[in-house]
Amino acid sequence: MQKKFAVPAECHSDDRVCEVAFDAAPWLKRAFIKEIVALAECGWGGDYPADKVALDMAGWVEAIKDMFKYMEVRSNVETVGFECHVREDEARAWLKVNRPRVFAKLPKEED
Repeated sequence: MQKKFAVPAECHSDDRVCEVAFDAAPWLKRAFIKEIVALAECGWGGDYPADKVALDMAGWVEAIKDMFKYMEVRSNVETVGFECHVREDEARAWLKVNRPRVFAKLPKEED
């Protein structure tokens, strides 16, 4: 059974050995406005502002912490990076309700 998240997000090692689905709502709740705006500006994933989401959430989500441990062990053989993506529609909807001042600062959605 798949968990239902308020703001679905995922991160994965570049080799896809580790793939983690998680709820980004706790991050959105405590992140600084400039961090959230940067995440929106990079398309909600695949860039440094999204990496910060995974790095921060590793303190809360054991599976993300495990992904970073895997990457550290794997680095003895080869460097393995990671990516993180937050679902834009759900993030915007959550911010509109829970942090309307932050929502107002987001770049407009592209058609």
